[in-house]
Amino acid sequence: MTQYTTIQMNITLLLLLGLLIGCGGSDGTLSGSVSLDGEAVPEGSIAFIPAAGTKGPSIGGGIRKGKYHIPAENGFAAGSYRVEIRWPREAGEVELYPGSMGQRFEEAIPAKYNTQSTLEVQIDSQGDTTDFELSTSGGK
Repeated sequence: MTQYTTIQMNITLLLLLGLLIGCGGSDGTLSGSVSLDGEAVPEGSIAFIPAAGTKGPSIGGGIRKGKYHIPAENGFAAGSYRVEIRWPREAGEVELYPGSMGQRFEEAIPAKYNTQSTLEVQIDSQGDTTDFELSTSGGK
């Protein structure tokens, strides 16, 4: 190998390394926090449903201790998404059948954040971090 070829190879490797380092800003995940009336949602689920004009699947994941994390391999596309957030909270017991009791659950998150959600976020191709501060009264 000549000295000229070695220099060209070193420059090429340095440029490639620079590109790789420059592209490492985001890990391609969707993550953030979810609270209701200022308190972290202990357990629940979050779903991102593509809005009109966004091509790609609906994606979602669990909420644990007020945090959610959806890895890139779950497959999301850049675009606008409607967000649905749920928290099934224990609400006493219910008779499942004569002589057998079980836990009864109710939705703790108001319908304006799930079945009638108006929450919408814009996600880029590298992922996003979005926090949701929900309220049982007016507001977001």
